[in-house]
Amino acid sequence: TFRDANGGIRVTNAFPQGEVLTVPVNAPAAGKYTMVFVARIAYSVEFDGNLAAAFEIKMNGNAVATTVTMNGNSWADYVIADVDLNNGANTLTLKALADNNPVNFDAMKFIPKA
Repeated sequence: TFRDANGGIRVTNAFPQGEVLTVPVNAPAAGKYTMVFVARIAYSVEFDGNLAAAFEIKMNGNAVATTVTMNGNSWADYVIADVDLNNGANTLTLKALADNNPVNFDAMKFIPKA
């Protein structure tokens, strides 16, 4: 389930395996950015001793990250460094690699690297 939250999209339920969330990203200039998103584990799933959710994360079709490890069901910032963005329109995709990824996403921002 998706709903608007604070001017953005909030994912409010777990992702079934294979589900894809596509997010348009507009960048003021081409270059490397730090991606910061606010998320939490909606319920506990053990993965190598940590709470985790497995996603294929791509920007404009290029892999950014595959596994995001989270520390529980409190909202927290998660950082992915060195994401390449084009000037103008870009497309971020998050694809669930396992069934019932128990994650809620809230806000997302991209910070230009100096």
